Amino acid sequence: MLKIVLTSLSVCLVCCSLTYILIRRYLKKNIRPEEILIKLKVEVEELIQDMNQTTERNLILLEDHIEKLKNLLAESEKAGTLLKRETERNKTSKMTYSHLKNSEAAKVKVQQDLFPAAEETKKEQNPPVQRTETEEEKRIPDVKKDRNALRERVLELQKQGVSAHTIAENLDVPVGEVELIISIYARK
Repeated sequence: MLKIVLTSLSVCLVCCSLTYILIRRYLKKNIRPEEILIKLKVEVEELIQDMNQTTERNLILLEDHIEKLKNLLAESEKAGTLLKRETERNKTSKMTYSHLKNSEAAKVKVQQDLFPAAEETKKEQNPPVQRTETEEEKRIPDVKKDRNALRERVLELQKQGVSAHTIAENLDVPVGEVELIISIYARK
C-alpha cells in the first residue's frame, strides 16, 4: 500500500513539475517585458495625440467665442455712444424749449400787463384752431406711445431703403433714436 501511495505521489509530482515547466515556457514565449513596454508606449503616444487634438479644437472654439464677445462689446459701446449723444441732444433741446417757453411766457405776461383788453379781444377774434389729422398721420400709429410699433415701423422703412434722417422726420422722433433702433435690431 505504501508503494502505491508513493508511486501515486511521485506521478503527481512529475505531473505538477511538467505543468509548471509548460506554463513557464508559455509565459516566457507570449509575455515579454519589451513587448509590453512597446505597447504601453504606443498607447500613451496615442492618448497624448488625442489630448493635443482636443486641446487645439477647444482653443479654436474659445478664440472664436472671444472674438464674438469682442464684436458684441464694440457694438454695445457704439449703441451706448449713440444713446449718450442722443440723450445730450434731447437734454439740450429740452433746455432750449424751456428757455423759449419761459421767454415766451414773459413776453405774454408783459403784453397782458400792458394791454389787458387787447389780449381778450384777440382771444375772441381768433378762437383756438383744432388740428385735424391728415390721412398719413392716421395711417402711422402714435409711435411715441408704443415702442414696439416704433421699432417695427423704423425697421420696415429701413428695409425699404429710407434713410435714418427721413425716418426720423416722418415719425417725429430723434435721429439718434432711429439709428439706435437700426443698429440694435436690423442685424437680427
